[in-house]
Amino acid sequence: MNSINCPYPLISGKDNEVTLRSQFLKEKCRLTLIGDYHATLDDERGTPFKQYSARMAQWGHCDMQELEMLFNKAFQDGSDAIILLGDMLSFPTERGVETLAGMMKDSPIPVLFTAGNHDWHYEGMPGSDMQKRQEWISKRLLPLYGGHDPMNYAFELKGIKILMVDNSIYQLTPSQLAFCRKELSDGKPALVGCHIPLYLGLPYHTVVNYGCGNPGWNGANDPYFEIERRERWAEEGQSAETFAFCCEIQESENVLGIVAGHTHTYCLETFNNKFQLVVSSLRSATLTMFNN
Repeated sequence: MNSINCPYPLISGKDNEVTLRSQFLKEKCRLTLIGDYHATLDDERGTPFKQYSARMAQWGHCDMQELEMLFNKAFQDGSDAIILLGDMLSFPTERGVETLAGMMKDSPIPVLFTAGNHDWHYEGMPGSDMQKRQEWISKRLLPLYGGHDPMNYAFELKGIKILMVDNSIYQLTPSQLAFCRKELSDGKPALVGCHIPLYLGLPYHTVVNYGCGNPGWNGANDPYFEIERRERWAEEGQSAETFAFCCEIQESENVLGIVAGHTHTYCLETFNNKFQLVVSSLRSATLTMFNN
């Protein structure tokens, strides 16, 4: 593997504008990051599912107007791509998916999507989280992926490999770990996009309770399974593959950083000459990367 690890981080952030300077980047690349829009668009086709959508239907956006404005602003401001970091929908309605898929198709710049835990979740519907994720991605969400594998895919943009990885059930599968290892093996600069932030183990870490790879994640510490009417987190905690994924992403020489959502609160942290940027649910963030 070629080492591209910069001996010092050149990362700055202010007012949801984050800048990364690296001698290993060949071209300037600007990304608009959006997460947790929580659209509740529905129509008569959603009537049979009202018992599963009623709670989440009380919050979020009843239309896509603000999201459409963010798409237009991204293009006008010179973004090279838009990354949707999950929970764009509060539940997987046909109308919501159709509207979002149409906006993505009409966008003059690429739009990349990974699912959040609400995009595929009808509360109270039987089945494990893994089963429901697979079911509703297959039934509803597929138009949002542009033909890519919903679990993980790589998109190259201006010399940067963007790895979109679905960690919306907190856990990573063996095939996802193998995917990341393969994609990172070529040494190209990479950015990881996922819904749930990675647990970094920093003393000032602000998303401890929600981190993917958190050693305290287990059934005993699951505060919301009854409210969300879903299966309880695994009693044994997260899988070995999940911990391996988080460790390897944090230590990989060619990973520039991680972008995520889920917590609804903006946060920028640095570690190992990398960064993790968590976007707010109230507004988009921009990430501009260029050569020193």
